[in-house]
Amino acid sequence: MTQKDKDAEHEKNKREFLEIVFTPAKLQKACDDIDHSGSGRKAENYVGYWVNQFKGDTPTMDRIIETYMTGEVLGGFVLSRSIDVVEGKDSRFFEGLYDRLAAMEDPREFSRGYVPNIAQELDGSQVPHAQFKMQTLRNWHAKVAAIGRVTDEAYLKRVVEEVPDDCDFACESPQESPQEIAVSRIADQSFLERVLETKKDAFIVKAAIRRLTNKKLLEQYANMLDRECDLFFQEKGKRLYEPEVMWKTEDGNRAYDAVSNNGKFRVAARERLAELK
Repeated sequence: MTQKDKDAEHEKNKREFLEIVFTPAKLQKACDDIDHSGSGRKAENYVGYWVNQFKGDTPTMDRIIETYMTGEVLGGFVLSRSIDVVEGKDSRFFEGLYDRLAAMEDPREFSRGYVPNIAQELDGSQVPHAQFKMQTLRNWHAKVAAIGRVTDEAYLKRVVEEVPDDCDFACESPQESPQEIAVSRIADQSFLERVLETKKDAFIVKAAIRRLTNKKLLEQYANMLDRECDLFFQEKGKRLYEPEVMWKTEDGNRAYDAVSNNGKFRVAARERLAELK
């Protein structure tokens, strides 16, 4: 096949994608066919590639984003990928998208993977801040994409401040939370230090540590003892933190999580100090 033939085939495939992308049911079928073809191709790669081809076409990208705002098809991947790559937009555009996503009370599907199961477990449960966690999980993949394009620190701070101080996502957290991403984009050191003082969520705290420039404070985390950070720490030949014992009580669970989190904080601080050398 000559280069001219390849170019013609590419344009043909591009037109075909454009014909189906605005009809979610057709795109869903095309993706299902790819996933079940046995060829090793992945629908997400197919969608990601073709959305990327239109990233500079503002009218087309605007239309794709509006078509998939519910997160109904492909677990929100079309929407999140579009938000990731769209060009020619400023922070206020992405702030507006995040506000709209955050205001959705009941989108038709939650985004990706195991998140629906987490949401089902939270629904109507007595888990602390269950409703806030549910709201965060709704279309979380698209929210992460949107907040990752926001540059206005005042807006990012507002997103972080909306998290109740004693809220800890723990095992209910998706791979990344929008609030964690927001913290990772903030440079205001006094705000980051306040996050460390007030917020309980380990993912948010870790993100704040990774943005610190205060070496003295970083060293406090980096120099924590193994006894405080290592779940496999042994004392007199015996493991100090036995999960089978600690998980039997709420206090034990909290202590186990605290040691686990300290280990993450220590690693984050050491990595940050290495960057600041």
